[in-house]
Amino acid sequence: MVQKRESQYELMRIVLMCMVPIFHLMIYNLMPFVEYNGSNTLLSIALSVGTGIPADYAYMALSAYFFIKMKDKPVVKRWLLLLFQVAFVYIIRFAFVRGIYGFDNPDYMIEGFIIPGAWWYIKAYLVISLIYPFLNYLIYKMSKKAYIVVLSILLLLFLVINYFKTPNFGSDMIAFLFTYFVMGFLMRFNGYERFLGIKTKPIYMFGVFIFVYIVLLLICIYVKHPRFGVDVQIAEDVIQYAINRYNIAGFVMGLSLFFGVRSIKISFNKGINTLAKSTFYVFMLHETVMSAFWLNEWCWFPMQEYSLIKLIAWIIIYILAVYMVGIIICLIYEKIIRKFVTKFVNYIMKKKAFDKLESSFHKIGTNNECK
Repeated sequence: MVQKRESQYELMRIVLMCMVPIFHLMIYNLMPFVEYNGSNTLLSIALSVGTGIPADYAYMALSAYFFIKMKDKPVVKRWLLLLFQVAFVYIIRFAFVRGIYGFDNPDYMIEGFIIPGAWWYIKAYLVISLIYPFLNYLIYKMSKKAYIVVLSILLLLFLVINYFKTPNFGSDMIAFLFTYFVMGFLMRFNGYERFLGIKTKPIYMFGVFIFVYIVLLLICIYVKHPRFGVDVQIAEDVIQYAINRYNIAGFVMGLSLFFGVRSIKISFNKGINTLAKSTFYVFMLHETVMSAFWLNEWCWFPMQEYSLIKLIAWIIIYILAVYMVGIIICLIYEKIIRKFVTKFVNYIMKKKAFDKLESSFHKIGTNNECK
């Protein structure tokens, strides 16, 4: 019998995959950095600070949560299925974006933002999804003292990449591993009962999220608002820090959000769980949808001149569009493509080398007993 996942986790995925596209819509249009324009600017800053980066870390925590407790599951087979799923989405994305914009497009916004996109996450996720049995082995076998040393090193590295603010694969792996080992520590030594010494009840976790968010938001508004006369470059640096991918405040908000939603018990809901299946495609293709919007000069510069109502309306239209695309591509893959991919992967797994590799991963993954 297939175990049905509790719907609070699926609802979390849906909410997070609304937050990430909104964040990129604001950032790719440079909304927090353009000249101050009243309520429009305030809304863009509020959305930029409180959506994308916390959502990334909440999603990392969600991934770690399920990987850490995953036992007796095929590692190599699941990884190959994921790899082909990613390849399928990449082909769609590549064909569409390059088809309408061509190669080496002179527009920096296309080459610098749309083409790289949010794929940084999936690269790190692919690595984690292959090595998680080894990570879990360390989590369960290390003494508390050794674990604290490992966490301290990862925290130091996280602070270093936060300082340099240079997005790359190595930094992404550090951020993911830091989140993974923090989740492992909380699982092993307090059973996810506390985070930052605070009980992981919804009221407390949402309180932490709101507190950190408001502090960041007020700082950003202060440096941005012309009334306070802060130097433009300083204002940009402060806002850039607040939306930096390797942001300790974003990390705290993300894990607080995860634990807050996790503690809200929602029994299995078919509608929520079905819609949540599309979130993978929403995440992978929301920038592709944005490229189509930009082609028609929708949600395009000078977006900062939109009225507040118009800005909110376009945000809603964009979210609906990315979910519509995500649902369609999900249906195509699940109803047509998946069966061929599964047959091919099953064929590969019958090969002696792959079967042996799977057995090795299984041996490591089932040897997770606390030291």
